[in-house]
Amino acid sequence: MEKFLNQKTSGTSGKSERARLAVWALTPDGAALGRRIADSLGGVLHVSSSVAERDGAVADNAQVFESLGEALAQEFRASDGHVLICAAGIAVRLLAPLLVDKQHDPAVVVCDQAGRHAVSLVSGHLGGANALAREVAGVTGGEAVITTATDTAGLPAVDVLAAAAGLAITDIAGVRAVSAALLTGSRPQLYDPENRLGLDADHGDFFERVDSPEGLAAPAVAVDWRIQPTYAAEGVLHLAPPVVCVGVGCRRGTMAQTLDAALQRFLTDNAIAPGAVRGLASIDAKADEAGIIETARRRDLSFTTYPARELNRMTVPNPSKCVCRHMGVESVCEAAAKLLANEGQLMAHKTVWNGVTLAAAVLK
Repeated sequence: MEKFLNQKTSGTSGKSERARLAVWALTPDGAALGRRIADSLGGVLHVSSSVAERDGAVADNAQVFESLGEALAQEFRASDGHVLICAAGIAVRLLAPLLVDKQHDPAVVVCDQAGRHAVSLVSGHLGGANALAREVAGVTGGEAVITTATDTAGLPAVDVLAAAAGLAITDIAGVRAVSAALLTGSRPQLYDPENRLGLDADHGDFFERVDSPEGLAAPAVAVDWRIQPTYAAEGVLHLAPPVVCVGVGCRRGTMAQTLDAALQRFLTDNAIAPGAVRGLASIDAKADEAGIIETARRRDLSFTTYPARELNRMTVPNPSKCVCRHMGVESVCEAAAKLLANEGQLMAHKTVWNGVTLAAAVLK
């Protein structure tokens, strides 16, 4: 069973982060229950000022708010999950103006103050609200209320499987198409030659495996770091594994806008899905290069640098005497890409655009 508190990762770098949880209570009984939930699941308890005045003990180490609507709006994006101990109607009215879409909204669970029901309300799959509801019910001794169609029908949820496998969803519309097909009894096609989705024997029976992305017909799932023409079809869910490591070099002081444009052109020219990029790498002389650092930050990527002696260990197809004179190594971008990929194979050789050099290797 998936776990809300263990499922969060940082971008496509694969680094795990503990999910941040906020628990909200309006009444004394709700605050007492909220304290149990927050303490058990490692969350932060938020209580109304009236509760804090009445019971200082339960409010100890809690955040105190005057207006639930204002406090929730301020905290909504800062936490990965929220447990609201209040009526569902109150939660719905307060949440409505805060919601964006299922890829970006945090998990929201509504719980009655007796703890009998923990309702997965928002972002059941991608946000982890279904898993959070089960964890809350485990604390309160109540029942998790799950309403997502695939769960109630006992079918695999492809977005949950993708998140668990660390795969980036390129277009959320594909999730809806594949889920709709499963619910009607169809068997979507699946191109996943390395079984990165991790389907077991039971879940695998719901899909029709194919050996090539060519001719892939919707509804379908494709697990591939590449971009193929068939993946653009409506109803095809393209999942990108973060296995492409990009080496980068540039002139000192190159702006982030120039670097990002070069990176985007490089990915497009080499048919690499942006979600497949695992991280950027360069020589340690570029560790403080502001443009690369900012580009990595904007794209939520790791940035790793290596000393010249490590880069010189790599055999590359395009060594440069000019680079060697300036940097002390015959290659920066190709060698750095290979190192970040655990000495994996280069799949895109050095490309130069507007003073930026880029190369890519696939994780070994």
